[in-house]
Amino acid sequence: MENPETELKSRNPVPVQITVLRARNLKGSKGDNPVTYVHAEYNNFQLGDSGKLQMAENEIEYNFTTSFDCTFDGIHGLDNLVHKPVVLTVIEVLPKEKKKKDEKVVVLGQATVDLLPLAQGECTFTKTLILYPFGNPLEQIVTEETQALLDISVSVAEPLLSEAQLKESNLLRITAESVYSKHIAESIYSPVEIKRQPLALPAKAGGKTSKTEKTEEEGPVSFHGVAYVNMAPLLYPGVKRIRGAYTIHPYNEFEIFEKTKRKNRDVAGVSTGLKGPSTHPRNATNKVKEVLKKNSVTLKSIMTDHVFDSEVPFVVNAEGEQYIEAKSYIVLEFSLEKPLVQKRLREELVKRVAEIIPPRPLFPRRTSGADKAVTDYHTQIISVAKIIMDEYQEMFGRKLAEGKLSQELQDQEERKHKLIFELNTSGKYFAFKEQLK
Repeated sequence: MENPETELKSRNPVPVQITVLRARNLKGSKGDNPVTYVHAEYNNFQLGDSGKLQMAENEIEYNFTTSFDCTFDGIHGLDNLVHKPVVLTVIEVLPKEKKKKDEKVVVLGQATVDLLPLAQGECTFTKTLILYPFGNPLEQIVTEETQALLDISVSVAEPLLSEAQLKESNLLRITAESVYSKHIAESIYSPVEIKRQPLALPAKAGGKTSKTEKTEEEGPVSFHGVAYVNMAPLLYPGVKRIRGAYTIHPYNEFEIFEKTKRKNRDVAGVSTGLKGPSTHPRNATNKVKEVLKKNSVTLKSIMTDHVFDSEVPFVVNAEGEQYIEAKSYIVLEFSLEKPLVQKRLREELVKRVAEIIPPRPLFPRRTSGADKAVTDYHTQIISVAKIIMDEYQEMFGRKLAEGKLSQELQDQEERKHKLIFELNTSGKYFAFKEQLK
């Protein structure tokens, strides 16, 4: 039987098709009927732009279709498919100003398309996505009736994974719930980075864009922090989920290597953003709030194995220290579809323990003092009754065997008196009394 991983890598690419059907409840910066288009991006590659359309009757029919190839290996492999969404950006085109050739554009909002259902065996699905407004969400309070929405459809020509591959696969879910002021056995800590990063607009305002065109390079990051997540509990039998609040520490490459024995791939691009002095207010709490207001927080899990370079210069992360001053923490959740280590059944554990520790013989039953006294008394009565029966058999046994023993009441009383007289004269009656005391 072929290895599932080898089988995946040998497959031909499968096109993943994304269709933006329509948008509803869009609010433009200059009016209620804006001219907009949709920009699609996946894994930092531009997939294309839709045509520019004006909203009519609170709805825009885009019917914009784009696609990319799932190659099962490399930059567009399944690993990226399950955790990197397609980003849809709705951009408003403002009227041209006099004496200006270029159109002015404004980002209205963004929505993300989760492609995970494709990795779970589905070939097509449709969803209605919330279009989150760009900027400070507190400035635009919306209700369910006025919420901007995008209707999308995703499809593939054939399942990405077979039934056997789905059975052998396992999915780790990571949830970043809220942010406030090599293998697990080799490195139990998984660092999660938190950083502030400016958002760059698409290079072109409209028209089609090449699918392989790379987006502009990310700007320098600031307020760079990291949270260390202990992944060891996922190795416990039957554990599928870990959840907790983790303190945010200033980003430090040497500290990350000490804890994880791995080196971050993005250090070269990060250090440049940490060298300059901070231009923000000195109040630590205000700075953390400003990060949450004006910028989205990017969470990036570092899962690469490299050798630590001792020549990397130590950079003082002044902005990252504000996370400690503000006592910031982040709530994270990691969940698996099935545990990495299966929990053993009780019967299996009992059998295994019985093999290691052989069973002991049962201890004799011990009775309490009162029970023992009653049991001894009953034993003495049985013993005395047996002696009396032997005495009666010795005196009248022959006549009883010959059938000459009379059963008249007077004869029975006479035999009783003879037996008592014999017991008294022989001293056996007093011996019985002493035995029963």
